[in-house]
Amino acid sequence: MPSARGKPPEPEPPDPRSAEEIFVAAYELASSGDPELWPRATRLFEQAAARGHIEAQFALTVALREGRGVEADPAAALVWLRLAAEGGHAGAQNQLGCRLCQLSEAPPVLAEARSWYERAAAAGNAEAMLNLGLLHEEGRGAPHDLEAAVRWYRAAAVRGLDEAADCLENLGVDASRESLRAATTYEPPPVRKQESLEVLRAAAEAGDIDVQVRLTARLLKSGTDGHAREAVLCRSSVLPSRLSTKSGRSRPPRRSGVGPPVPEALSPRQVC
Repeated sequence: MPSARGKPPEPEPPDPRSAEEIFVAAYELASSGDPELWPRATRLFEQAAARGHIEAQFALTVALREGRGVEADPAAALVWLRLAAEGGHAGAQNQLGCRLCQLSEAPPVLAEARSWYERAAAAGNAEAMLNLGLLHEEGRGAPHDLEAAVRWYRAAAVRGLDEAADCLENLGVDASRESLRAATTYEPPPVRKQESLEVLRAAAEAGDIDVQVRLTARLLKSGTDGHAREAVLCRSSVLPSRLSTKSGRSRPPRRSGVGPPVPEALSPRQVC
């Protein structure tokens, strides 16, 4: 019998389960608390994410960012985070806003971060409401407007976010339960029109790292073989150093209790 040494492994047959079933199986493995199960969980998250499951895309973002069961890859994590955000995942939209604030203080980048916060807030995400209040209070990516900040803080506090009540008190605003009984209302922001692939390609070829990330996400989302090949080439030009310190090492995220890591470049009160 000829030796099988040196032969490539046989490709695994396609998983017959639905994306939701694969995600549930991955979630059970990931939530077991056993790090030895993380590689299997991450592979399953990736399978479900490739089929367009936005919860799996968001979970894969965390795995790639923190190196859970896979080598840490911040650039790939950002691509999947944007895909989940574009798919309507409010938590991903809020975190994408946080990542953009971390990447750059340039006005266009902060403006895009604000737009993602607005989309998440329109879906009822209290953390995004708090972050919008912070942008208005600090005048970052939004006009310095304390009335708008109070409005967003109240909206977040009504939804039970204690940090928002603290922000109100820091501004001298009554944050008692009685004063918050009347829920804050706001008009959901309009969804921005997507740029054409031609516009994104032109900006990516000019060296815009953020646009390269967005273009990669759009190409992967299209699902065509030609776009997938182009996405691989585009991703290769996304510089991991964009997410690193000047020394070239990735900055370790700070942890605050449970939940996703908080980027160091953000306000200490920013909630991601």
